[in-house]
Amino acid sequence: MKLMHEVTDPSFDVRPVLRNSQGEKHVSDDSMVTIPSLGLKANFKEVYDFAELNNQVTNSIQTTNLVNSLQWQVDWLRQRLASYDKSFSDIVSHNLLIPKAAIKGISGHICKKCQTFSLKAIIDIGYDMTMEAKHRCTSTDDKRIYILHRIPSDTPNVDDWAARCLLDQVNSHVPIRKHLIASEITERLNNLGYKSNPEIAREFLGIPDKYPFHSFENNFKVSWINQAINNLGKVIAMTDDEALDFFRKVKSTYAIFEIAIGGTLRQFFMYFTNN
Repeated sequence: MKLMHEVTDPSFDVRPVLRNSQGEKHVSDDSMVTIPSLGLKANFKEVYDFAELNNQVTNSIQTTNLVNSLQWQVDWLRQRLASYDKSFSDIVSHNLLIPKAAIKGISGHICKKCQTFSLKAIIDIGYDMTMEAKHRCTSTDDKRIYILHRIPSDTPNVDDWAARCLLDQVNSHVPIRKHLIASEITERLNNLGYKSNPEIAREFLGIPDKYPFHSFENNFKVSWINQAINNLGKVIAMTDDEALDFFRKVKSTYAIFEIAIGGTLRQFFMYFTNN
């Protein structure tokens, strides 16, 4: 039983060639090997055409321009990556990086002398110094540990502008939400002799070096204050307008407020939280 059809084209005769003792050639019929005709001429033409097309594409002006453009982009990206790597290395070597989740507040301060508004991240409220206490007009960029904004010369209301800068930080850059919590500290201040000498009691508590302070006048009408006082220890959701009003008064996300209620001065500690 034959496994393959014989090829009649002599060009495909691949029988083994033997030589006798006189050196004459002899083809062995017993070792006949036949292969099918695969149309190799047609296949060779296709390969040649493909190679010719590839050669034309490779040597074309458009391909050369594309290769040059891609090479330029690769070189540019390599340069940028090297620059970013150096910048990051410089940041790490010259700064102490902290996770955003560790930030518990932001303290701000307007300096009329150098016409700047500074913002400082607070990690431990009541222990970290406020921006007012840390600000130095002569501080240099490489030693400054806070954000510095130059007050625009055409700003009609600096307090409003500063409050919006602080709100932008809260909304976009730090893990503090517009949720307010209030607690009363009147008794604690009275134990420090607040009624007889409020200035000494405030200084002993850490005002203004550790806590911003704001005193409301009699007959104040502030809805978020009333809501916070009526819900001590509970989280109060604040709108942007209410947060801006808070920031205008103290330039901070936390503060001690003094409020006259029923003819009696009472003090409350209020702060924004991420809860």
